Amino acid sequence: LPYFMDRPVARLALELELDVPERNLRVALSGAAESFNSKVQFRQLAESCGAPIARGQMATTAEELGSAISSLISDTGRVMIKQNRNSGGAGNTAVTLHGETMITGAWDVVDGRNRDLVALGKELWPNIAIQRNTEVVVEAYQTNEKVWYSELFIPGDGSGPKVCNFGEMRMTPTFSGIDLPGETTSRFDLARMIGYSELLAE
Repeated sequence: LPYFMDRPVARLALELELDVPERNLRVALSGAAESFNSKVQFRQLAESCGAPIARGQMATTAEELGSAISSLISDTGRVMIKQNRNSGGAGNTAVTLHGETMITGAWDVVDGRNRDLVALGKELWPNIAIQRNTEVVVEAYQTNEKVWYSELFIPGDGSGPKVCNFGEMRMTPTFSGIDLPGETTSRFDLARMIGYSELLAE
């Protein structure tokens, strides 16, 4: 199977008459891969499961974006604005009150000092809410030491998800690769991360 079975790959598989299970093709053609990459849907799912995530809000208008920036930036002095459908940090805009010019995970960094943050949201909106990204997620930016990922297989036969792999993502300043296996964290933190991953997959 292709690594990322999205709609264009599914259509190519049909055109080339590849041996791909019909169910997989139907799921891919329905846009499932795009849904899995939705920042909005992930936040909704994570909040419903009680997973530990940064405080955040969804915005669908320039006014909502400005309001979200204003209400969340007090947590850490930084917020990250994420396009709903993008990956690898692409399209991420950070607003900071600390004067940095580079923030891990952001393609663009905006100085929010001495700015009307609601007005700043309106200014940023036309360059962020483009193409498929009419919804964005705004999160209080949390610094971190490591970024981890987990990979799970969901059989689809009613049995629970199975952990296939996990590793550390290199993010300097945006995604540049994965270290496998990931062995630089404590067993406690690793078990906690995998536990929440399984909960989300269920």
